[in-house]
Amino acid sequence: MSGIANALAGHLAKGEREKNSLQLCREFQQRAEDGGSPKRAETHFTASAIVVGPLGSALHLHKRLRLWLQPGGHIENGEEPWEAAEREATEETGLDLSHPASGPVLAHVDVHPAGGHLHLDLRYILIGRGEPRPAAGESRAVRWFSWPNAMAVAGDPGLVAALAAGWQWWRHNEAALGH
Repeated sequence: MSGIANALAGHLAKGEREKNSLQLCREFQQRAEDGGSPKRAETHFTASAIVVGPLGSALHLHKRLRLWLQPGGHIENGEEPWEAAEREATEETGLDLSHPASGPVLAHVDVHPAGGHLHLDLRYILIGRGEPRPAAGESRAVRWFSWPNAMAVAGDPGLVAALAAGWQWWRHNEAALGH
């Protein structure tokens, strides 16, 4: 079973949108394992990060969409989704990032249109430290937002639910992380 299938198998969706998204992701992954294409041009898996830290959550202003979004992008061949989330978030934010000590945490799943195709997005918790320093070519507009402000500026309805999941995770784990 692939890393994507394992992540989806253990995830419990919250809310109707996420339940529908999780079902679509599982169906697409099953078709891929049954011999269908795991990455067709019109539909593919992506991975993103809900970056959590003492200052709240870090978002970036997407260069093309001009919306405040979580960092993330396409999963490369041979890459696990949690690895893609960390790679993309590091490139797009320049923060010192890590998965929780217990291992990658899939916080949210969302299916949404993106530039003429469909993203099946797996959203992982990443713990962030430091000041944003995005890589060359990335959006320079990256910043920490308090949880209420992050949810207020979120440029996507599915992101609000993902941020709520991130906030709950942070509140539950903040003391153990020494914050």
